[in-house]
Amino acid sequence: MIFVLTVTFFLALMAVSFIKTVRVPSVHRSGLPISTVEDALSSKSQANTNKVVVHLSHGGVSYEYGGNGKNVVFLHCWAGSKEYWKLTIQALTPHFRVYALDLKGFGDSDKPDDGYTIEDFTNSVVEFFNAVKIDKAIIVGHSMGGKIAVDFTERYPDRVEKLVLVGTPIGKVSMGLRIFTFPIIGRPWYWLVKKLVDAAFRLRRQRMRGRSRRLIQQSKA
Repeated sequence: MIFVLTVTFFLALMAVSFIKTVRVPSVHRSGLPISTVEDALSSKSQANTNKVVVHLSHGGVSYEYGGNGKNVVFLHCWAGSKEYWKLTIQALTPHFRVYALDLKGFGDSDKPDDGYTIEDFTNSVVEFFNAVKIDKAIIVGHSMGGKIAVDFTERYPDRVEKLVLVGTPIGKVSMGLRIFTFPIIGRPWYWLVKKLVDAAFRLRRQRMRGRSRRLIQQSKA
């Protein structure tokens, strides 16, 4: 019952978000230079960094690193990637040594068939620390990445200098949400979310291009 209600809620939320994104192109945009995930992903970073793959016990993990100073490790959200941090990396590389991971199963990292609990991700992160020789770091986690960061801090407090959480739920994750970490459910759910988001942005761009053409035609009339 909890699972059915959770899925129904998320589908309804996605439907509303899809409609608002398509019908109102300027929805939720702010005066900031970057105001949507799409803007951030499509922007070009000027950071002097390198992108490489480190091979851990569960497969290859892609990560970006650069800069000098104290270590800062970025952990992205569910369905995210290291690319979400590109502008943050650009701002911090003059002052810190930054590492942004594609958590296993996401981005350019390998995608094993299992091992997607918070504990599994934490084990992967500590393995990454050991592989690239990070003794201690400031850890920044967004959403699911924040839950991983909290678990990592609880288990390895001597390896965390500071903990920074962005949009991270504080309480325990309900079974209704944890179900989405199961591969048999999480994979099709991830695929569905990605397809809907891509379609929403594609339709929005078409509407904006049509609106621009109409404005140009009106200006010439």
